[in-house]
Amino acid sequence: MKNNYQKKFALIWAIFLIPCLAFAQTGNINGKVVDEKNQALPGVSISIAGTTQGASTDQNGKFIITNVNPGTYELATQFLGYVNGRQSVTVSGAGETTINFALQPVFKDLNEVVVVGYGTVKKGDLTGSIATVTSKDFNQGAVTTPEQLIQGKVAGVSIISNSGAPGAGSTIRIRGVLLFLEVMIR
Repeated sequence: MKNNYQKKFALIWAIFLIPCLAFAQTGNINGKVVDEKNQALPGVSISIAGTTQGASTDQNGKFIITNVNPGTYELATQFLGYVNGRQSVTVSGAGETTINFALQPVFKDLNEVVVVGYGTVKKGDLTGSIATVTSKDFNQGAVTTPEQLIQGKVAGVSIISNSGAPGAGSTIRIRGVLLFLEVMIR
């Protein structure tokens, strides 16, 4: 009879102890997120890819993701104006795993000057949409006017030749606004 109670008591303890041991095996992932100048970035979202687990950085750029089961995970960062980062991390069990991110800005030089239809503006102060077309993007084939080089390459820009004659003018419509362009080829 005494042996029967000992078995039941041991079984009850096992039922309560096994979940506690499972939780004891989880670890934490912590680290810091900085920019290209090694300055802390507050408000960066860090998440474990494929899960709902994640965290945000504090004002010092530090984060902590708690209760992470052992395994190898991919962490992803998201922050407006910066290229999203991804790194692999292995959590081995209870304890802390540290991983740091150095994010790069989407625009390297916001002091670059952009010429717009109504003057010049620093790239960082520009509020409208801009597009860049380089010589690698030009249309290939028989091109008789310079505007044919960029025809169909920029969203919102419609270039229509006024006639089929070489050197004839073109009508350029940028988001509904008409521009008349006469190009002389010499």
